[in-house]
Amino acid sequence: MSRLREPDLPPPWASHTVAAAVRLTVLSRSLSVPSTARLVAAARARGHTVRVLDPVQVEMHLDGTRGQLLYRRRKLALPDVVLPRIAQSITAYGLAVVNQFGMLGVPVMNTAEAIAHSRNKMRCLQLLSAHGIAVPATVMATSKLPNSPRIDMLAPSRRAP
Repeated sequence: MSRLREPDLPPPWASHTVAAAVRLTVLSRSLSVPSTARLVAAARARGHTVRVLDPVQVEMHLDGTRGQLLYRRRKLALPDVVLPRIAQSITAYGLAVVNQFGMLGVPVMNTAEAIAHSRNKMRCLQLLSAHGIAVPATVMATSKLPNSPRIDMLAPSRRAP
């Protein structure tokens, strides 16, 4: 009795090949950051053109019309897509740079708003909860009152008799 065998199928990612190389800009403090280096290697292995720009070195010029970006005092050619990897230490300026790319019509993989939300843990929990996604019981407060009542809010079964 012969066995039926599955035909040899290409791997799932084979059908998702890109027809043309993409000009990708990674906004990162340095190519030596391991996650940045890995992203760059993966993109280049797939035939894309990649450049890493330190967001701190990007200058934004606004003139009431379209504006422009410069990198180390040279006009920056706009990429096909931007992948922000904004360090916590430069969040404010980095997000302004991400916004500027977006305002110039360049698709940005993570918008400045999304990055800002991800940096604010309570806001992140609020957004998840608002969309029906379960979050761990959380209490946030700025008062210097004792924590016992807050702990009771998190674990009602621990309340004293």
